[in-house]
Amino acid sequence: MVKTWVKMGMGCVLLWAGVASAQETSEPEARAGYQSCDRAEIDQLESEALALAAPGGCEDVGQCRSAPVGAKACGGPRSHVVYCATSTDEDRLLKALERLEKREGQFNQQCDVFSTCEFISPPELELVEGQCRAVTPS
Repeated sequence: MVKTWVKMGMGCVLLWAGVASAQETSEPEARAGYQSCDRAEIDQLESEALALAAPGGCEDVGQCRSAPVGAKACGGPRSHVVYCATSTDEDRLLKALERLEKREGQFNQQCDVFSTCEFISPPELELVEGQCRAVTPS
């Protein structure tokens, strides 16, 4: 039997005497790829990154910042995190968010993840009682 990998969208489909998905085939390389499609690592990286963001401690809204979180399959971030630049180790936060984005991008491609293609804009920021937060649209 002949195996062929065909690029379709952001992932691969295994064609083998008909169509078989990674989870349906007994091929070891396909099974290994399917088993790695567990979001636990992505969730852990996101939790670690968000724990670094401190929204409190600012005295002026100009000290408030937002940063993109994750990677949608269509491109762009899934959301944004709001934090105070004076009370957050910004370098550490941005590096953690970059690791998350890179790993989630790999995950999306490897696991054939689909998403909406809408752009998630950075939020407008406000300072309320020393806490940075996204402005809630009325």
